[in-house]
Amino acid sequence: MRVGVLSRLGIAFVLLFISGGFAQAQNASTDPPKESPARAQIEQIIQQNGANVSVAFRSFDAAQELFVAADKQFLAADSTLKIPVMIELYAQVQAGEQRLSDSIQVHNGFRDLLTGDAYELDPESDPDPDLFRSMGGMMTLGDLCDRMVKKNSNLAADLLVEKLGFERIRERIHAMHADGIEFRNGFGVDEAREKTTGNTASARGLMELLWALVNSNATGSNESDEMIGIIANSTSPADAAGLPAGARATQLTASVVGVQHEELIVYGAHSFVLVMIISGGASPTAGSAVMAQITHLLVTGMQESQQ
Repeated sequence: MRVGVLSRLGIAFVLLFISGGFAQAQNASTDPPKESPARAQIEQIIQQNGANVSVAFRSFDAAQELFVAADKQFLAADSTLKIPVMIELYAQVQAGEQRLSDSIQVHNGFRDLLTGDAYELDPESDPDPDLFRSMGGMMTLGDLCDRMVKKNSNLAADLLVEKLGFERIRERIHAMHADGIEFRNGFGVDEAREKTTGNTASARGLMELLWALVNSNATGSNESDEMIGIIANSTSPADAAGLPAGARATQLTASVVGVQHEELIVYGAHSFVLVMIISGGASPTAGSAVMAQITHLLVTGMQESQQ
């Protein structure tokens, strides 16, 4: 995927070591979630900003949720679509179909997942050019997964998609109720194919993906913890705007032309999953400010409901 100017994808996994985070996700209420009381204020902020904003939010205890234009499709960053590939790998490992220690040969030559046309990745445009130096050698599935997530390697991702099965990954996305993610093609495709068969995602689809991850709906809890750890370890610590005082976030950045994403898994006294996508804003700085305001309002809404 080509890099755009002044755009970013932020995936922040906020680890607050306060009791109740993961347990809330595992013991979610069976009652239908109530809508966040912050809707009116959030819609006002969006209107004032003038950008296209999508919001998908759910608290870990499933007591509150909010969806604002959550089904609108946006071009997805490669780093986002690599998460369901990782989930499918761990699901197959748990099922005994694969082992992380299994090795496959590193090669550069793939088939377009829709047309069947042959293509190769360009080492100069891949975020992980070092992997191309291992061409012809063997590498474990676990090492490829690390490179795919930590180094955003397109070659590692395409090798894993080929090994795991494109349709199996699509079926996994459906099983996680993340149908807002349209996984149509592999990684590192050229611009011509990207315009017609590029991968897209909605805020709701991405939120359901993260919801399945934290609830261990696709794998066991140990595997989910390990995957979240891989993602967290791939990022650099950063302040998470809009969260309670003392919160720290790890943030993964990538570029999608004209679109800002922020995906949050927050563990703490008020734990939640949140995805925000903004396009058509005045600037990335303004978009970040809107996201911070939305996050703060959602947290405040959870706090007030418990008073």
